[in-house]
Amino acid sequence: MKTKYLYKLILLGIFMCLSQGLMAQTFIQDREVDQQILEASLNGLGFNITKLNFAVIENNNLFLKQIGDFNSAEINTITENSEIEITQNGNYNSTNLDYLADTAIAKLLQDGNNNQIRDYVNDANANISLELEQKGNDKIFERNGVNVLTQSLKFTQTDATPSIIIRSYN
Repeated sequence: MKTKYLYKLILLGIFMCLSQGLMAQTFIQDREVDQQILEASLNGLGFNITKLNFAVIENNNLFLKQIGDFNSAEINTITENSEIEITQNGNYNSTNLDYLADTAIAKLLQDGNNNQIRDYVNDANANISLELEQKGNDKIFERNGVNVLTQSLKFTQTDATPSIIIRSYN
C-alpha cells in the first residue's frame, strides 16, 4: 500500500518536472516580437505608433481655430518644417507647444472644456508628430521628450484616459 502511494508520488513529480520544462520552452526572446507585442498592447489603449512621410512637409504652417471663451494657444517652434493644426471647441482650453525639432506635425482637437495640451521636444534632429483628440472635459496631455517609440503618437482621450503624461528620454 505504501509502495503504491510512493510510486504515484514519484510519477506525479516526474510528470510535473516534464510539464514545467515544456512550458519553459514556449518563451521566445526576439526583439521584433517584443516590439509587436508592445505595439499591440498600446494600440488596445488607444495609442498608435504611426510612420509618417516627413519629407512632404515644406515650410512652417500654423492653422488655429478657436470656438469658445478663454481658450489659449502658445506655439514656439524652431523647426525646418512644420505643420500644426489646432482646433479648440469649448471654454478654457489651452495648448502649449514648444518644439526644437527638424520636422514637426501636430493635429490637435480639444472638444470640451478645461482641456490642456503641453508638448515639449528638445531634439534638433527629431521628426515628430502628434495627433491628439481630447473629447470631454478636464483632459490633460503632456509629453516632454521623444525617443523612437514616442516620436509619432496618435491618441484619443476620453473619460477613460483623463491624464496622459509621457516623458521619453534615451
